[in-house]
Amino acid sequence: MAFRLPDKGPVRVRTSSTPADTPTVNELEEGELALNAADGTLYFQTASDAVAQFPGSTGIKSIVSISQAAYDALAVKDSSTLYVIT
Repeated sequence: MAFRLPDKGPVRVRTSSTPADTPTVNELEEGELALNAADGTLYFQTASDAVAQFPGSTGIKSIVSISQAAYDALAVKDSSTLYVIT
């Protein structure tokens, strides 16, 4: 499946500056995004008519600079860590 532009026109972005303000599925249409500027969270409607957010609820909590060899040697890679290979 290929990405496409919505048939309804350009992508629209709704905004809020109220902390913890989350859009409902009834407030978003296909091709719309909602940005909460207070929290730095981007919301979108999924194909199953649910509202998802980026970063996710288990989003990135730390950023680590690491060599490729050290990254490969990690027994467990933390899903809340962004590894930057240097």
